[in-house]
Amino acid sequence: MLERLPTPDEYDAALARHETLVVKFTAAWCAPCQKIAPQIDELAQLAKEKAHFAEIDVDENDEVTERLGISSMPTFHVYSKGQL
Repeated sequence: MLERLPTPDEYDAALARHETLVVKFTAAWCAPCQKIAPQIDELAQLAKEKAHFAEIDVDENDEVTERLGISSMPTFHVYSKGQL
């Protein structure tokens, strides 16, 4: 299961804490998001030594969603040392 980042502070802390961070932007009502969730969870397990995986519910953490201009789901951002 991916780490949930429900607040802007948690998102910012995750960026600072992890050298490589993969963030999935999702929503409970997003059918494609739900369909790929098991594969993303599996990928997170396979790559856990190289990257940290987290997710943001766009309805729950709308401040970060708006800050980053996320307009469709699922959207993935990959960060290296805090840089997209």
